[in-house]
Amino acid sequence: MKTLVISDTHLASVFNKKKFVFLKELIDSCDKLIMNGDFWCGYSFHFDDFLRSKWSDLFPVMHKKKTTFIYGNHDIASFMDERADRFSLEQRQSTTLDIGDTLYHIEHGDIFFKKRYYTADWYMQLHRSIRLNTWFNYPLETLLFKTVPIKTYSALFGILNTTIKNNSRHLRGDRHILVTGHTHLPEYNPDSHFVNTGCISFGIASYLMFHDARPEFVTMKY
Repeated sequence: MKTLVISDTHLASVFNKKKFVFLKELIDSCDKLIMNGDFWCGYSFHFDDFLRSKWSDLFPVMHKKKTTFIYGNHDIASFMDERADRFSLEQRQSTTLDIGDTLYHIEHGDIFFKKRYYTADWYMQLHRSIRLNTWFNYPLETLLFKTVPIKTYSALFGILNTTIKNNSRHLRGDRHILVTGHTHLPEYNPDSHFVNTGCISFGIASYLMFHDARPEFVTMKY
């Protein structure tokens, strides 16, 4: 039994075939998928447009893998409706995996920050109309990941994972490990009862795969 945990794919209004192929092959390799938030970007386009996009070709394989969808800050519950059933069997704020002698508590991670997201209609319309993520935020992060080694990037912005760890002590310890995304900073630190699955975007792929009870943490370029 192979269970895959990924986050922060940030599927946006501009289709990326290279990312699509990588995601399809990766998801197809598992038996169960947990999509831990920021699957698609509600700041880039409306849910209706996402469902009609080429990204929808991922939905059959995701449904086949009995996907559990965890809401992120880019795809909060109010951005979506019951049609989320097209790519997931259930939608939740968090979930728990009981594997071996460890409980993995999985949630996106934005809740551990004071500044989480904006949902005002005027803000969403402005963000989508000027396509801020498409033309600035995502290209900038892609450039950073291409020019700065991931270890250096993680060291520069490591305070973000530290913030999660400082604010999540009640979810970590003993046999509990917290698994988040959100920061785009991959970190596998079971001794501190913490894992951040990073992202699959901007040319970087990091994820957590359980082979029965054995965890495998992968970071690579795609």
